Amino acid sequence: MLNDPLSNVLSTILNSEKIGRESCTISPASTLIKKVLDLLNKEMYIGKYEEVTKEKGGVLKINLMKGV
Repeated sequence: MLNDPLSNVLSTILNSEKIGRESCTISPASTLIKKVLDLLNKEMYIGKYEEVTKEKGGVLKINLMKGV
């Protein structure tokens, strides 16, 4: 397991897009990750995301863009 949460998020997004998923989930959520996702959404690399709270930490559900 990697020790860089932002790198983990970007790898998860890339891998999910490569296998054709429509969405992926990221855990744990952080302010930095949300700001990076806002930037990616603004530049239209990903769709919208929503925060789903759980007992321990937050989980982000990211909608991926279809076909590029």
